[in-house]
Amino acid sequence: MPRFDFAISFAGPERSLARSLAQSLSRAGLRVFFDELFEHEMLGTDGADYLNRVFFEQSRYCVALVSENYEKHAWSQLERRAAQAREHVAGPGALLPVLVDATKPSWLLPTRVYFNLAERSLADLVEVLCRKHAGDLTSFRKTFDLVLDRSDGRLFVSQGWEADDFLIHCSNADEGRRQVIHLRRQYEKWQASDLPIKRPSRWLFHGEGNTLVGVHDLGNDTLLVYDRATEQTRTLQPPRHYRWTTPTDANERNGQVLIAFCGGDVWLLQPGTMMIREVRPGTDDVQYTYADFWNEFFVVALEERCEVEVRRLDNGALVSQLKSPIPAEGLRCFPEADLIAIIGLNSVATIRFSNGEVLATEELIGFDLPPGSPTEATLRGVTEFPWPSNTLEILDAGGSHRVRLRRGAATQWSNLALCRSGDALAAIRGSTILLYTRSTLSEP
Repeated sequence: MPRFDFAISFAGPERSLARSLAQSLSRAGLRVFFDELFEHEMLGTDGADYLNRVFFEQSRYCVALVSENYEKHAWSQLERRAAQAREHVAGPGALLPVLVDATKPSWLLPTRVYFNLAERSLADLVEVLCRKHAGDLTSFRKTFDLVLDRSDGRLFVSQGWEADDFLIHCSNADEGRRQVIHLRRQYEKWQASDLPIKRPSRWLFHGEGNTLVGVHDLGNDTLLVYDRATEQTRTLQPPRHYRWTTPTDANERNGQVLIAFCGGDVWLLQPGTMMIREVRPGTDDVQYTYADFWNEFFVVALEERCEVEVRRLDNGALVSQLKSPIPAEGLRCFPEADLIAIIGLNSVATIRFSNGEVLATEELIGFDLPPGSPTEATLRGVTEFPWPSNTLEILDAGGSHRVRLRRGAATQWSNLALCRSGDALAAIRGSTILLYTRSTLSEP
């Protein structure tokens, strides 16, 4: 999926206009390529190769600020040609001309619809682009229901190990009963099977390397690591007792797992080597702790605090603190989009990691988020989207694309997850798992 919703192509004299457009689109929660924001990436690279990749491969739309200067600027022409090449491959519609002056170049055919800034305002342009993006969001249609036994207790769904699979955690699991269900799609059909896990545990994480990480029980510090390849469960004893024994969040990156516990403890686990080390000591009088990776850093949010910590991954040293407009009940980081999502009891706030700017605070609709449940370990960031008003917008795990799911007036989900390929979505309603598949033909 494209990295950017919009890439802005312009000539040097229109930089101020391009900057204002980029800021307005970013405030609307869209992912924008504006060269000033990615100077650090471009430095030292081949500029032509970098811009070709951005405008041909990585952007859904190219907004071309067409002017007399634009036609004379070599870099803007390179960007425009890359966008037109994308149209040649994927079909028309990727290049969005915006007239800044009276210039109408030869490549702007009479049949091409454009936006004229001489006749309408920048605010109108931003609204049109937001509606363009909203209309292009991927829709899903319901294709399968899986009804489980009510005795399995409350269910929680998360991404699985593969492109199109999910893991279902049964909260009432007892020894000898099902604990985790593996749900896989094969040839457009979904198949469910129990994982052969016998030890009762609170499973926190599904990750790369075919592993699951869990805690034996709430009175024991032992971690359990389930290996899917061998169907074996290994135990790992941390070097000391936790301040609290209740885990509240876990995330994976490149084979490493961050595990956050009540009381502020955060541990870094490498399942392959079974090594674990503390990266944040539990010294705070808090209940729930949330943590997620950010490149060489990690981000921590403490329950009921209106701030988040940025710490170094190698030694846990505090680097900075960012203010949050809402108390945290969950946390997710999207490095590709430069976003931190703070999840509250009934809202989500998005913050720019680079400068701490609060972009938006939106109401969460249709979700029941019990503190300390696996919901916080799997939620990827959800906001209500205003066009149309009965859809939810969902950022995927990498922040790389958005999807939408229509909700009926009576629809209530307790948890949902988007698979790694982005082509399927699973939601929980009571004891039923609802499976939705990407669709361009009909709405669910």
